[in-house]
Amino acid sequence: LTAAAAMLDGPEAWVRDFASMVRAGQGTLCIDGVDLLPPDLVELVASHVALQVPPRLVLVSGPVDHLEGRVAGLAAECLRREELPPLSARLTELPALVAAMLVDLGAPRSLHLTPSALAALSRHSWPGNLRELRAVVRHASQQRSTGAITIDDLPEQYRARERAHQLAPIERAERDAIIGALREHGGNKLRTARTLGISRTTLYAKMRSLR
Repeated sequence: LTAAAAMLDGPEAWVRDFASMVRAGQGTLCIDGVDLLPPDLVELVASHVALQVPPRLVLVSGPVDHLEGRVAGLAAECLRREELPPLSARLTELPALVAAMLVDLGAPRSLHLTPSALAALSRHSWPGNLRELRAVVRHASQQRSTGAITIDDLPEQYRARERAHQLAPIERAERDAIIGALREHGGNKLRTARTLGISRTTLYAKMRSLR
């Protein structure tokens, strides 16, 4: 079950699907985007967790440190956790991820990305992680029905041909922290700088150096 389904199909349909799977009383039920569910659906999930009966639940969310309210409490009850690194730290996996997504989207077996298109994608910072990559792959697969997807088949903002400065892991972490703070404050640079404990001048300098 996904949070997207709750938004697209409506909460009533999501509740019916959840109840049906719970009644089966076996296997594993994965809920993707539990942190994006409305509060009443989070409570529904929490009520099943409290019963400690099958099916076993696997909850997928954003970074645990960013969770708040009931979802944070629910995450705290999960004794086993696996944290996946962001896509920006897994760029060597891009070819395999893209190939798997093309198959999942039902694209012909001959459809593939050229090396230059993959290189362009590797220069992107991927703040939206796998969901963003899947959207790009879907767009690209709609441009051609067979053969090679070139850099010109990518959305315009993903066509960078020049090699970007390769960030070290500590620089990527710093960049992610700045992006997260900017989003939290709606792009307000002054509030972002205060949250990060730096001056606005320093913030601008870091934004330039970290691109």
